[in-house]
Amino acid sequence: MGAQLVVKPRRISSLGRRGFAILQQMATFRPPTDPLVYFDDGSGGGIFSYLSGWPRGRNVYKMTDGSFQENQPGDDSLIAKIYHGGHIHELTAAEEADLIAAGYGAYIE
Repeated sequence: MGAQLVVKPRRISSLGRRGFAILQQMATFRPPTDPLVYFDDGSGGGIFSYLSGWPRGRNVYKMTDGSFQENQPGDDSLIAKIYHGGHIHELTAAEEADLIAAGYGAYIE
C-alpha cells in the first residue's frame, strides 16, 4: 500500500471585510530538535555551570529542487525556504503536504 496523506485541520482567526472574525485552517511546523545541549565544560566553575541543558532546534532547508535537508548548503541560491529550528512556522496546505512527504509529518501540529 502507498503512503497516506492525512492533513489535520487547524484554526487561526483573522479580521474579515466587516470586522468579523473569520476562522481559517492552518497547520504549524516545529522543526526537529537535538537532545539536551549542555554548556558546562565539566569543571564545575564559571557562569555556564549554572545553566541547565535544553533542546537545540535544527534548521530545515527546502531546496529549489523541492527536496529538504538539515545541513546548510554551501550555495545559498539553492535554498528556497528556511524553517528555523526552535521556532514555530505557520504552513500553507502545499507546504504541509511537502513536509509530510519529506518525512517531517511528526513535527506538524
